[in-house]
Amino acid sequence: MAPGPVFTHVPIGPDCGVTTYNKSYVNRTGLPIVDEPRLRRRLSLTAPSEMRRVQECVRVILGLA
Repeated sequence: MAPGPVFTHVPIGPDCGVTTYNKSYVNRTGLPIVDEPRLRRRLSLTAPSEMRRVQECVRVILGLA
């Protein structure tokens, strides 16, 4: 998977539990809204620093930053 632009892709490390790929990214432009009943099991857990970066990027795309 290509890393993508730094302003749209937030790298997440293997500590979050994603083991399918050596490197994974949160694409802030592709964050879908999901109804809670569709959430069956946790796939990963991001580190607090990674989640802060995702939050910063979402604020930028929503025009809140």
